Amino acid sequence: KEAAIIAAVETPATVPGIVAAVEEDQMAKTAISEEESASALPPGPTGKEMESKIKEIEAQDSKLSDGGLVHHDSSKKEMSGASDKDISAQLSIAANKSKELEASKDFSTEVDDEKNAGLTVAVAVDPDAERDALEKGEEFNKEKGRPFYRENRFIIVVSCVLCICLGGMIAGIVVGTKSDGGVGVVNEPPTPSPTMAPTTNLDVELRAWFGEFLGTSNFTSNTQFYLDYSPEALDMAISWYANDDEGLDRSVPVDLIEWSSQRLVLAWTYFHGTLLGKEPWMSCNPPDVLLGQDENCNYLRFDESVDGRQATLYRGEPSKRWLSRAHECLWAGITCLPEEIRSAIQQSFPQFEDCVYQISQVDFTANGIKGTLPIQLSLLPCMTALSYSWNDGLTGEILPEAFGWNYLVPGGIFQVLSLLNNSGLSGTLPATLFDMKNMVELEIGDVPLEGTVPNLWSELPTLERLSLFGMEKLTIEFPTGVNLNFKQIRFHRNQNIGSIPTSVGELTRLDDLWLFDSNMVGTLPEELNDLALMKHFRVGNNQLSGTLPNYNWRELEQLELFENNLEGTLPDLLKNAFNMKIIIIHGNRFNGTVDPDIGTNLASLESFIADRNQFTGPIPATFANAEKLTAFQVSQNDFSGTFPFDICSLRAEGGLEFVFADCLGYPPKNFCRCCTSCCDPVSESCQGAPNEDIRFLRGKEREEQVGAKADTREPHFFGDYFSDKLKRLSLTI
Repeated sequence: KEAAIIAAVETPATVPGIVAAVEEDQMAKTAISEEESASALPPGPTGKEMESKIKEIEAQDSKLSDGGLVHHDSSKKEMSGASDKDISAQLSIAANKSKELEASKDFSTEVDDEKNAGLTVAVAVDPDAERDALEKGEEFNKEKGRPFYRENRFIIVVSCVLCICLGGMIAGIVVGTKSDGGVGVVNEPPTPSPTMAPTTNLDVELRAWFGEFLGTSNFTSNTQFYLDYSPEALDMAISWYANDDEGLDRSVPVDLIEWSSQRLVLAWTYFHGTLLGKEPWMSCNPPDVLLGQDENCNYLRFDESVDGRQATLYRGEPSKRWLSRAHECLWAGITCLPEEIRSAIQQSFPQFEDCVYQISQVDFTANGIKGTLPIQLSLLPCMTALSYSWNDGLTGEILPEAFGWNYLVPGGIFQVLSLLNNSGLSGTLPATLFDMKNMVELEIGDVPLEGTVPNLWSELPTLERLSLFGMEKLTIEFPTGVNLNFKQIRFHRNQNIGSIPTSVGELTRLDDLWLFDSNMVGTLPEELNDLALMKHFRVGNNQLSGTLPNYNWRELEQLELFENNLEGTLPDLLKNAFNMKIIIIHGNRFNGTVDPDIGTNLASLESFIADRNQFTGPIPATFANAEKLTAFQVSQNDFSGTFPFDICSLRAEGGLEFVFADCLGYPPKNFCRCCTSCCDPVSESCQGAPNEDIRFLRGKEREEQVGAKADTREPHFFGDYFSDKLKRLSLTI
């Protein structure tokens, strides 16, 4: 529109041209929206002003010479053919149109204050020039449209972007504040997951050094296998060691930094065993600066000796956190060979001199390690002991590379491996275990391994303690050979053992044999008599038959034969083992009398459980000599007579807790005043003793009974005999 007006100002026109320009301007203006009207240019001249201007132009035009503009000449010719009446009518129409435009304020233009000569009016134009001017006006309108930030499309796009950003912020807050589940006994908050730092020159230097270290050492012939094992954990370990390790001296040039392979391997192990830092361990995780933690921590060490039971119980001890500034030998569960043994090593084992200050033991017992077995620990050349026991988070197959400590010297120096209660592991027993010729103790239990254990025990001449239990699908053969040094064999809770071979008698150093719950058949070999050092013989809950040989086991402390098909009388073995503590022989068919010397000689006896057999004769009162006795069970036998009162005195003194006899029925076979359970051998039923003597109650039970009575009179069923006994034993109610 502005272009059309400018062209009109510069070109003289006839009145019809003026009317056409006004009409075109009206049509263009009606298409402008209300929003554009609000921001339109200031209003142009009114109709009267336009009429005056037209007359002025005509007056000037009449004075122009013949050499005027072409448009002027043509316009004059057009006007010469029009009558005065027609001109007046057209001017009247133009004036009315101008008034309408002024009223609606749609006709507007901008007056240049500085250039007063640029006055804008509507005049008649040549049709061709008019058409060109209108096209230019349309293009101008497109370019002068609404600002881009008020376009609908722009508003929609910006709104979508804002919504996405807001959703991302909310999701980040939710994820960041979500708490991880943990074990109730741990008071230490979980450690935030470490983040990968940007790769630096130090990262590159460390990675190159580590690759060269593996390649030039004799750890493995397949360096790439280790570099490809848990690569993300390795990247995080390298990033931490190169950039965040406060124990690294960065004041020296890069080429003079003394990298520690074992520190890097431990960092690698941590990120691997915590699933890249997402699942912290039970205790002593890396220090969290936001929580004000330093390198000190309270290490929750697994303690299986609490109450004599194997359970997930801990004792706290001061230690240092993993990935802290402290030396890695001080990190929780890590043990290194001390400087004090350097001289001894130099004299006896010079090939191990480099192992001083090197990691020798790693204890992960019940510490919450997760993922597959960290085979990177096999890169520690001086390892002697490793425990993964009681970690259900360990998963996957046991790889042969997990046990490769045989490269420092032929056969290695590794000695102890413990894998107990790891239900997430699988596979077979790796043959690489038999490459460690200096192995002393191997215990794998309650791990669902399958297959057959190779009979290569003769290749482990130093192995003393072997435990493979709780694996029903594993087939095991007994170690045999006079050159073996086994002291302990525990194959209990396996189903593929068969019977006890006579060759076990060749293991003359054996003092601990556990074979219970293994579905074993056959008899007890006479050849076991040569096991003179036997202390713990546990073969209960099997299908063994025959008699109990009179083994010459003077050191025996624990004899468990329960729930078998054994028969005959008890041999002198029982009375000659002066260190005996536990005798559990219930659920067999033993008969005859119980030798009184058993009670006389076994002063350290703690448990005598012989119920559900076929014993006869009186119950020996000599068991009262066993002052440490806590359980005495002789019910469901053919014993005769009253239960010995002298044995009851042990209960009164606070030692004996469980007393079972055939004191149920009328009349009872063994009348008993101190039994905790009375049984009937005929009906094979038992119940709490109905007439338990208050004198033989222990601790709180006795206090409750005494407190319930208002006087000190004896119960009516005591009789004169027990009243006299009370006085002689100085007992009161």
